[in-house]
Amino acid sequence: GYYRSSIEFEGKSGAYSSLGIMGTLGWRYHWGKGINSGIGAGGQIFKMKNNEVLGFDYIFILPALLVDVGISF
Repeated sequence: GYYRSSIEFEGKSGAYSSLGIMGTLGWRYHWGKGINSGIGAGGQIFKMKNNEVLGFDYIFILPALLVDVGISF
């Protein structure tokens, strides 16, 4: 997905923006009558390009924990 971050440092301000990549691993259990539930863990990786405020590129990872309940047809 798309991520945008703003920064202010020593009187300068600017923004970084980037597309991210998300990867997860998880487990899903199918209950009776089409109901299912799942859990997962992973992260999103973003590479922010150089801007006028910091003056360098950086890469960061946002961790993700997922829980869902669904109905399958």
